Amino acid sequence: YDQQIQEILSFILVSRSFNILTVTHKRYEKIVSDLQLLKNSKIIKTEVLWPVLNQAAGLLNEAAQIQQQAFQSLATSTPSVNPNKLIGLVIEKIKAAYGNFMEMSALVKKMVGR
Repeated sequence: YDQQIQEILSFILVSRSFNILTVTHKRYEKIVSDLQLLKNSKIIKTEVLWPVLNQAAGLLNEAAQIQQQAFQSLATSTPSVNPNKLIGLVIEKIKAAYGNFMEMSALVKKMVGR
């Protein structure tokens, strides 16, 4: 039973990680849109923000690639890597991307004098 329970848990983790990554990508797209509005309105200089956002994009791309590996490992009868460990890496990448989002928020607040 332990192996079957482990496989079920892995499946749940991988499927939930798709949802988490989708939400994070939507948040990223919203930030891109807001940043473009700020750039066009010339309220603040956004040059310092784009590298931070690009770093977040890289983290999200890495998370998506690792997530695909985890999903593919579920499809094999004897996975060569533990999908749970891969999902742990996905969550770390997402957490780091949100750290970038928070850094950007702090920078914007500083620029507008809040």
